[in-house]
Amino acid sequence: ITKITGNHKEVNSILEEGRIFTKEKYAYLTVSYHRIRLLIEQGRMKAAEALLNEVLNSSLNVSDKNLFLNYKIYFSKNEKEFLRNSYLIPIGLTYDDGIEEEFTTELEKSKKDPHFTKAFAKIWNEKIPIDTMLKIYKKEKVPNHLEQNFLFSIFVRAVLLNRVDIIEQLIPSMRNYPLLKKEMDLFRGAQTKEEKEFFGILTLLRLPGIKPNVQFGFFRSNISMIAAYRDNWWCAFSELKEEQEVIFPRHPIFSYNRLTFISEKEDKQAKEEWKILSAKGTAPNYLGEKVIEFSKKLPDNSYLPEALHRVVKTTRFGCTGEKTSEYSKSAFRILHKKFPNSEWAKKTQIHF
Repeated sequence: ITKITGNHKEVNSILEEGRIFTKEKYAYLTVSYHRIRLLIEQGRMKAAEALLNEVLNSSLNVSDKNLFLNYKIYFSKNEKEFLRNSYLIPIGLTYDDGIEEEFTTELEKSKKDPHFTKAFAKIWNEKIPIDTMLKIYKKEKVPNHLEQNFLFSIFVRAVLLNRVDIIEQLIPSMRNYPLLKKEMDLFRGAQTKEEKEFFGILTLLRLPGIKPNVQFGFFRSNISMIAAYRDNWWCAFSELKEEQEVIFPRHPIFSYNRLTFISEKEDKQAKEEWKILSAKGTAPNYLGEKVIEFSKKLPDNSYLPEALHRVVKTTRFGCTGEKTSEYSKSAFRILHKKFPNSEWAKKTQIHF
């Protein structure tokens, strides 16, 4: 039962056999966990929710309870329930390599803070269209320490999808963060749509820790600093999907019917947006391509030399692809050809 999926030819008989594992039996929790998973995959939501409630009403330790609470989000009836089921309080910390850590002195203060779950990240990043994201953000609230993760993911998406209208609605909230006031003022003061698009890209270049996806668990709070371990900007969206499916494999990510409060139109929009985002590739390639385009469209923009310099930097510290070196070299050449005496050219001695 731990190995099969909801479309396995023997799934119904295995689900039926799983009924013998009652609360008093050994492996009740393990079997129930996967019975719920399989029922959701089959779209049998009422049966899955009934079993989930039965388990949650039994005696559980905190860790086991968290695992089952992770399922609650799939039964959300509205935006409020969706966000309420989007986070849990962790019992500990582990790194991607599986090394477990106790809460350090630095982390002790956040020990009782809830964090976004993997299930929420999966749904938010892949199944919710940006217009619905904005509606949920305006209508509902997440805990204060999750606001940055929540808000910034919408902003980056808006830049990538060229939704200037959404960025303009986010500006008041974005300006609440001191490190973003200058960027938002540049965007607000732009005269043309092209200039607004450019300043959106420049904002992303200035913030290595900003990402287009909500991150589950602990996330970077300092987004303006380049991370030594290359956790900068974002990788290709296909890689983001693979990463979510590899990390913590004991907590399966599965297919499911759309949430009840998401309309067919919204579901279709989400699929179309995911297709567009998936085609953009890794951040250094996308940002490099856009800035090189802007070097032709906005050749006299005073911020262009900085953007070209930062493109080269992304190709050193961000995720790379087959064409990353080409973008790095092109940005380097344009910078030194058009702005040879600029401070940004002097800071850019090599390309990668």
